[in-house]
Amino acid sequence: MVLVSHPDADTVIWEMDVRGLGSALAEYWRPENGFLSLAFTTESEFLRLVFKREEYEADIRAMLRDIRDAGSANLPVEELEPNIQGEAYEQAMILRCDERWPREPLLRAGTVLEFGLFGPNLLIIDGKPDLGWPVRLFTRWSALAAFKRWIGYVSRGHAIRYALGEDACDMNLPWFTDKERRNDFFLLREHERTACDEAGTVLASTLHACFSEGATAPGVEVRYQPCRNPAAFSEIEKSPPPSLP
Repeated sequence: MVLVSHPDADTVIWEMDVRGLGSALAEYWRPENGFLSLAFTTESEFLRLVFKREEYEADIRAMLRDIRDAGSANLPVEELEPNIQGEAYEQAMILRCDERWPREPLLRAGTVLEFGLFGPNLLIIDGKPDLGWPVRLFTRWSALAAFKRWIGYVSRGHAIRYALGEDACDMNLPWFTDKERRNDFFLLREHERTACDEAGTVLASTLHACFSEGATAPGVEVRYQPCRNPAAFSEIEKSPPPSLP
């Protein structure tokens, strides 16, 4: 995954997982050679590539000219988003390499995003369940790290037994795994409810800061709805029976 941000009118930034890409990075890309800005989070390290927008756009326009000059829809292009309507060649032809490209915010001003456990969904946008995976809206590694921290406290119903590990051995879990609920999200452990809500609050504030950066998506509100669902595992279930008098 490449997280793309536009902090100002002259800069484009990519952030990505440096460990996951380690084997693909050439020697000269190492930070000691001055090509990369290598940043760190508490969980992992990520790679930050900073581009001048003028050069960035110039390279894209040059690629579009090459595609047009080739004049063939049979170019060996791998479609990374097969669900997008139209072939890759046709999509490329929509962009006019010699025209000024309009810049639009990621989300319109006034949009309201609500994160929480809403059955099979984690995000509601303007009152409607969002059917996509929320990370597609993230522009910075900080938002992805905050999302991973929050999502670590929950699980879909069908995966709860695996997520709980040994704690699930003596549990009766059909309520979380029946046909109607197997794709719903649930809090894993009752004693982590406060930590889960705190992580969700941090996610909301982090994503709001990302949207407010430059002209990314100003005027967008991000909220977190505290978890009200029952936890899959309660410590009460593991407590020993009371001793007889």
